[in-house]
Amino acid sequence: MTRHVVFGTGQVGRLVVQQLVARGDEVVAVNRNERRSIPDAALIAGDATDPAFTSQVSTGADVVYFCRNAANYNRWAEEFPSLQRPVLAGAATAGARLVVLDNLYAYGPTGGRDLMETSRPQPVSNRR
Repeated sequence: MTRHVVFGTGQVGRLVVQQLVARGDEVVAVNRNERRSIPDAALIAGDATDPAFTSQVSTGADVVYFCRNAANYNRWAEEFPSLQRPVLAGAATAGARLVVLDNLYAYGPTGGRDLMETSRPQPVSNRR
C-alpha cells in the first residue's frame, strides 16, 4: 500500500485526500488544528512551517503533497517560499515524490498572451 502525506486540507487538499482514501491508500492529512477531519484518513495537526515537523510527519511516505496557499496574494513573493521549503524538506528527508498544487499567480497578468513553459514569472506582488 502506498503512503501519502497531504499538507493542507482546504479546497484542494481535502479532495486529494478523499480521492486517495477512495483508492484504498494510506493517507495522512496535515493541517494546523485538526478541525477538518476526513473519514478513513489519519489527521495530524502541527506547524508545517517547521522542517522538523514536516520531516517527522513525512517519514515513511511514498508521496508528499503540497496543497497549501499563501494568505495574502499581494505578499506572494515573501510568503509562499516559506510555506514550500519545509514541506520540500520533509519530502526530501523521506525520499518521497513531491506533488505540488500550484497556480498561475506568479505569472501575473499576461496581457492576453498565452502562458508557456518559458513564460517569465512576473507576480503582481513584485510590482511597485
